[in-house]
Amino acid sequence: MRLRVLSYILAAWAAFALSAWASETSDSTTAAAEQSALALSSTGQALSATAQIEPPMRFKFSAQEVVERLLKTQAKVASFSCTVLREDIQELSDHSAPRRVTGTLRAKPGGLARFEIKEPSAQLLVSDGKTLWMVLPEARQVFRQETKALRTSGQFFLDLTTSIRYYARNSKPRLRAPGEGFNPRNTVALELSPKDPSTCGFDRVVVWVDLKNWLVLQSELTGSGLLVRAKFKDIKAYTKQQIAADPRRGLPDKLFHYQTPKGWEIFDSLLP
Repeated sequence: MRLRVLSYILAAWAAFALSAWASETSDSTTAAAEQSALALSSTGQALSATAQIEPPMRFKFSAQEVVERLLKTQAKVASFSCTVLREDIQELSDHSAPRRVTGTLRAKPGGLARFEIKEPSAQLLVSDGKTLWMVLPEARQVFRQETKALRTSGQFFLDLTTSIRYYARNSKPRLRAPGEGFNPRNTVALELSPKDPSTCGFDRVVVWVDLKNWLVLQSELTGSGLLVRAKFKDIKAYTKQQIAADPRRGLPDKLFHYQTPKGWEIFDSLLP
């Protein structure tokens, strides 16, 4: 039974490192965003080989300008949803296969998030802004964790604006070429390397940004020898004004509240 519990803990923990809030987009930019992808990774040396540094004069904006514009746009997003495709790769292992996770993410400002995982097994992550509930239906078990701890460990799917602000404040930003699959005219990769990795809780964050709509198209988070990628498809991001014009674009608060079923085991999990 102990081994079974550990197995479920590891499987659930692999779902935490996703990222990706999309920024403000109009109806026309939403269509473009639905063709975009966002990926998150957790290991510095495993960054894409095509993401090489370009001379500063090649970029339209400075690294600091990208940070500021991205944060300003992210702060306006009132409703976000997408399909997530993630894979986790152990950097130091040549033989272990990537762990892949797919599911649907819905989120609102303030750390409200609901991640419904479909593969490899049904799981659910729900955050009400204070507590994150990690639900394992097959095991009839629930793990709960304070969301504050997740932000400092790099789990910025809960509140992308707050997390990027935290990373930027504790990092040295620079720009990288976006690499294969991205239009270099409209996309840039923002790399955030911590001033002190031992206290920041991450080794490196790279965020691919659409310079036209300021959407986060992809990101990579590195730390503890793990590379985590998350690609976001079917992105829908709306501002308060867009939701007011069409209330169907909003997300009800009840999505972000969780009640443990009777008879299920509850564990207080202290995640790294």
